[in-house]
Amino acid sequence: MNVDGRHPTVTFEINPPNVSDLNKKKYANIIGAYLKEQKVKLC
Repeated sequence: MNVDGRHPTVTFEINPPNVSDLNKKKYANIIGAYLKEQKVKLC
């Protein structure tokens, strides 16, 4: 997804044992899909 011709940067935290503030981020669905693809997020 491009915004003004650039890819947006999003920072989020993952803290063990499975706690994340990702659901509060604007592009959470895109990030979640990427993490699943990279085998970082399992469900």
